[in-house]
Amino acid sequence: AMSWFSDGTISASTDSSLAFMPRNARQSMFAWHPSDPDEVWSFGGDWPTRSSDGGLRYQWAGDGQNAIYVGGRFSLNPHHPGLLFLSSQDYNGGVTRDGGYTWRYTPVSGFGWGGFVYGGLAISPEVLAGGHAPGGWSGERTLTVSTDGGRTWSETEHRWSHERGAEGHGSNVGIVHPIDDDVAFLARFRTEDGGRTWTAMNGCNGVYASDSRGGLFGTFQRTSQADVVESKDGGVTWSKLATVEGVVDDLAVTPAGDTVYLAMNDRLWSLDAGSSSANATLIDTPKTGTNRHRVATVAVDPRDGRRLFVGQRVDQHAADVGVLMSMDAGETWTNLTRTEPLVEGVFDGGREPECIRVDPHSGVLWVTTGCYGVWQYVFEDTGR
Repeated sequence: AMSWFSDGTISASTDSSLAFMPRNARQSMFAWHPSDPDEVWSFGGDWPTRSSDGGLRYQWAGDGQNAIYVGGRFSLNPHHPGLLFLSSQDYNGGVTRDGGYTWRYTPVSGFGWGGFVYGGLAISPEVLAGGHAPGGWSGERTLTVSTDGGRTWSETEHRWSHERGAEGHGSNVGIVHPIDDDVAFLARFRTEDGGRTWTAMNGCNGVYASDSRGGLFGTFQRTSQADVVESKDGGVTWSKLATVEGVVDDLAVTPAGDTVYLAMNDRLWSLDAGSSSANATLIDTPKTGTNRHRVATVAVDPRDGRRLFVGQRVDQHAADVGVLMSMDAGETWTNLTRTEPLVEGVFDGGREPECIRVDPHSGVLWVTTGCYGVWQYVFEDTGR
């Protein structure tokens, strides 16, 4: 065993070469091996670290899970396979061009320790955008743009409030138009020149989804009521499909654009997009072990409108019914969250989902979570 104090205090060194985010030295606890005093585990920068020399040197010791929280909703670029920017509450975020195999850290805030960024959007491999909130989690977001793939960032004059119903409110969500790659949306702002300039929209403060023909779907959220809105001209104008009571947390649409799904008031709802007076219809989903519905996010497979996904989180502990899949538009459900004890070679993931999306190119299901990291679910059936 090594003595830390025989010659005075020794400062431990760390090796974070396997993690691309900045390391925050905020060790909260230590655990020693019951029989080997040289084996020590701790935390540093929100990921597990291990020392085999009594605590002189700590090294990243995770299997990929790093507890990162992705702020707001994310979207996969419809024009560039593998391109994704995940902004982070606390850690600025990272961009991948190869579907998650490798990442580049994105110093949006300019702070050395990290930063609060929401609704990250990759418009192209070079142009990224996100909502930087220097005032903290609930602070005002500033539309911030990078034109060099995330290496450097510039703030714009455009801002939005996170407070629902407040003047200038915007939802932390963004997408790229599925047909015109120069048109994109982040919160209540629209660009038609690939992210160089932005303008505020009227009648929509968050664009969540698009159909295969280029129809766009979003919300105009007030304090406790929302208009579900649609645009057929690339987001220039918006028309109301329905007014719903409550807060819309997420929205998805079928490829044909005929059905809109809402994650709202902890439940899953559907709207007939072809009706001029659509009413929200409740879709039943399995409850969590706390005997509650806690639907927080919804997604539709862009190539199969009957393939529907829902995410539930409890926020107090890991939900046993987290990521749900339906192959028949919500008639029946399969729980993708593991409930039996873990076994070697079988992965667990998707705990406490914050946002789920299906990659339009690969069919992979992406799951970002409430501080349980980022996960992928790869389907083996028919390449999905």
